This record gives sequence, C-alpha cells and structure tokens, in this order.
Amino acid sequence: MFSKHVYVCKISAQDNTVMLGDEKDLYKKEFIVTNFNWILGKPPAQNFSCSVKIRYKQKEHAADIIVLDDNTVKIVFEQEQKAITPGQAAVLYDGDIVLGGGTIVGENG
Repeated sequence: MFSKHVYVCKISAQDNTVMLGDEKDLYKKEFIVTNFNWILGKPPAQNFSCSVKIRYKQKEHAADIIVLDDNTVKIVFEQEQKAITPGQAAVLYDGDIVLGGGTIVGENG
C-alpha cells in the first residue's frame, strides 16, 4: 500500500472544501493583512522594509511592506515562510519597536 504525508494547505468555508498538498505547498512569500493597527495611528506615507513575525515564538523575518490602505498591507518576505495562516496575527517590527499588526487573511485578501 502506498502512503504519503499530505498537509492541509487551505480551508474554504464558502464552498466547504479542504485543499491538501505536499509540505512544499505550505511555503509562501507574500500575503495580505487586514484590520491593521498602526502604533502611530496611521501608516507611513510610502512602502518600507522591516521585520515581521507571524507566530508568537517565531523569530522575525525580513520583509517588504506594501501599504494598500490605512487598514490593509501586503507583506512580501525575502524568503518563503511555512504555514502563513489566515486568522493569525502578523506583527511588524523596527528593531525592538512594534510598528503595528493585523490579521492574516491569505494570499489575495
């Protein structure tokens, strides 16, 4: 009997489906974050680079931040990250300073 590990790559409540894939399918570089809260109250006037954390105990990783509007950003990591999960938080840092954070909604928002 052939056996293979598969991983849940996406869950869609809209059409009640679960997408399975290989471990390599869990790695992504970019995603959308909404309900963003800026510590200074509003986003910077232009796109910028900083460190981003997508898990509490994970170390920060370098990323480019594309500001889509006051409450939404697109994050593009320099290197792919495993299991960027909708519903979880993404927090932006400049060294030890928290710039803000929001909720991961997925690849296309």
